[in-house]
Amino acid sequence: MARFELHKLEDLSDSRELLEQNPKRFTSWFIYLLCLILASFIIWAWFSTKSVVVSAQGIVESNKPVQTIAPVSAGTVKSVNYTNGSHVDKGDVVVSLDTQNLSAQLDSLNEQKSSLASQISDLNSLKQSVSEGNNFANDKSAYFAQYMSYINENKTDSEEGKLSSKSLSQLNAEISSYQSLISAIENGATSFNSQDPFCNSEFQKYLLQRQNLEKTLSSLETEEDTLEKDEGAANALSGKILGDYNGLASSQKSEAQEAPGASSQDSEINAQNSLSQDEQKLSQANSKQAYDEQMASIQSQIASAKSSLSLLPSTFTSTLASSLDQLEEQKDSLNAGPQKTALELESNKWQFLSTVENAISEDKQKLPSLNGQINLLQKEISEGELKASTSGTLYIPSGIEVGMVLSAGQQIAQVISDSQSFEIKLAIPNDKIGDVKLEDGVKYSFPAFPYAQYGFLNGKITQIDVTSATDEETGQSYYQVTGPLDESTISNFQGQKGDIKLGMACQAKIVSRKEKMLYFILNKMGIDTSRW
Repeated sequence: MARFELHKLEDLSDSRELLEQNPKRFTSWFIYLLCLILASFIIWAWFSTKSVVVSAQGIVESNKPVQTIAPVSAGTVKSVNYTNGSHVDKGDVVVSLDTQNLSAQLDSLNEQKSSLASQISDLNSLKQSVSEGNNFANDKSAYFAQYMSYINENKTDSEEGKLSSKSLSQLNAEISSYQSLISAIENGATSFNSQDPFCNSEFQKYLLQRQNLEKTLSSLETEEDTLEKDEGAANALSGKILGDYNGLASSQKSEAQEAPGASSQDSEINAQNSLSQDEQKLSQANSKQAYDEQMASIQSQIASAKSSLSLLPSTFTSTLASSLDQLEEQKDSLNAGPQKTALELESNKWQFLSTVENAISEDKQKLPSLNGQINLLQKEISEGELKASTSGTLYIPSGIEVGMVLSAGQQIAQVISDSQSFEIKLAIPNDKIGDVKLEDGVKYSFPAFPYAQYGFLNGKITQIDVTSATDEETGQSYYQVTGPLDESTISNFQGQKGDIKLGMACQAKIVSRKEKMLYFILNKMGIDTSRW
């Protein structure tokens, strides 16, 4: 039963009446519902997570190097066999270059190689001919003349050796005459007679030189004696003159003393006498010096003449002994003549063979260089056909026409391999790279295929550059991030497929991390949850 309370009328008020009034059933249920909703939201926000996504722009590239077609050397386009976008197989000739000049150079080098090989063959034949003493060279060969010149030269050397050598008996006679001449000179003989006119002439020459030296010596000795005698007479005369003068001076002095004014005159006479004596002594001294110099010169010439006379036999015999030694050597050479001739011929042979061998070696050294040039030209000619190294789609950036001159290394086409797969190159801004990690999942969408119809393709991050790059247009720095594309086609909800192509732009969303929805809401409300 309901409980009633009685109150005085003056105690009743609006607030008390309201508080003591029973709440309505709707209000209670509404409050319960709000509490339930709040509790459910808190539970959902705690267990639910939100993905943190980094958006970036990217471009589709190949994960394999694209084969580039470019000429190795400059050339003129001869023919273009495929157009842009055509499918080519490995080994197909895409562009042919004009290699006519290279072919002419190759023919010239082949001719040089053939001529060099023929020259080496002829030199080997000449070497064999000289070694074995038989003519193996062709009579029409240029080396046949060399072989005959070698044979004739050896014959001439042999004949000249025989004609120029004196007989052994003649040499012995000359040696005997020289020995007799040397003995006669050493023994001081005054006569010599030999069958050799040259030796007789040499002895007469020796006698003449000895006689001239003896005459010179005798003349010098006579001159020395004469000079000594002249000096003695001069000294006696000078003494006599000086004595007479002194006596005359003494007489004059006595007479002066007896005469008036004797003291002044006496002084004058004494002075004159003293001066005259000094002049006489000076003249005498000069004569003595001239005599000494002349005597020294004559004595020096006498000593030189005596020395030459004593050395004349040894000097003359020394010259003859030198000639005798030459005759002895010539005799020894004549005795060894046959053996020496054989040795000279053998020496000429090996010297000639050495020259031929050097010529062969020089020609052989030219072959590698010549072969290298030939191989290089052959390679350039073969590279004049610009071929596809793999099967795929041909991409020609600019038109190639017949007659166009291409420079070495100029890229004219690319071949996109059929077996290649794609990867995406993304540019992540500098302020967002911290949220990106390797193996993060990526969702790719392509403007060429609307997201609402085709959806997206999945991938993951496999590479992050260690340094940033700068966009030249905007000046902003970014990091290049790479991720493979798992599929090469994308389908819409109707089952229609679109092919992913190189160079396509794409929009990437990288799921970097997940966070609780409760924290996300609180952070949006300005509440810091980083310390929770």
